[in-house]
Amino acid sequence: MVELDALNRAVNTRLSAFVQACEARYRHDLKSICAGIRKSGCRALLIAGPSCAGKTTTSSLAAQLLASAPGRVYNLSLDDYFHNVDDQRAMYGENVDFDAIEALNLELLHSQLAQMMNGQETRLPRFDFLQGRRVDSGRTAALAPDDFLIVEGIHALHPQVLHAFSGQKVQTMFIDVEEEVVQNGSVLFSKRDLRFLRRIVRDYCFRGSSVENTYRLWDNVVKNEEKSLLPYRGRAAYRLNTFIGYECALLSADVRALLPAAQGTPYAKDAARLLRAASELPSVPRCVVPKGSLLEEFVGRP
Repeated sequence: MVELDALNRAVNTRLSAFVQACEARYRHDLKSICAGIRKSGCRALLIAGPSCAGKTTTSSLAAQLLASAPGRVYNLSLDDYFHNVDDQRAMYGENVDFDAIEALNLELLHSQLAQMMNGQETRLPRFDFLQGRRVDSGRTAALAPDDFLIVEGIHALHPQVLHAFSGQKVQTMFIDVEEEVVQNGSVLFSKRDLRFLRRIVRDYCFRGSSVENTYRLWDNVVKNEEKSLLPYRGRAAYRLNTFIGYECALLSADVRALLPAAQGTPYAKDAARLLRAASELPSVPRCVVPKGSLLEEFVGRP
């Protein structure tokens, strides 16, 4: 739980030290988890988490922490195993839903994971969202005895994904924003609100998505999380809080600029709620974000 008054004091009186401490907490926790994973002697790590939890950065940093010569660490994203959009429409109708477990080509995923874990060279796909289909990534993978595999995705803990690792020694991690921002005992931003702020800014900056469109997609994102992700988080051997203490102050200026566009839409009431809450936040510039921060997933580099 983050008290708004404490956040204001930290931003206004010791911003540089506060940023460093927030970043260090996340990295320290991840480093401790990776040390335990290494000691377990497993060959693979599955990282699951909801939208905008920070899976991409966490899996990349985990790869660095788990690297051990002479072995290599391979990163695999479940997003690259989506059914082609045309195939999804043929199977499920016109409404393409990338957040549903049914969007994954599980047959291809299982086949390639079996090949990799058995040391067979496998050509890895990459999902091209502009084309709406899988393409050749130019990457190959074949796990030698000293190699390690990291698989990340919303559904990495789903039984239909875990089934591919039957008989294999693997570790599992669930990541999420695990803090709330409170003011005078009342919740200003819930955990889900904080992820939504990340998504508003990310979608606008990197995907050209309006606030209205982000809201429209969010309802379905949450529905699929509650159906196909959250019931399985208890299976994770490790939990990681990816909240970065100064992030809401970092996002506040963008959020205040973007949310008014939701006026006149079905989402106006909730946007007004978030806008009122955001008006209570301090602001920090993007230039304070250190290179390699998890927050670069959402705001990029200055």
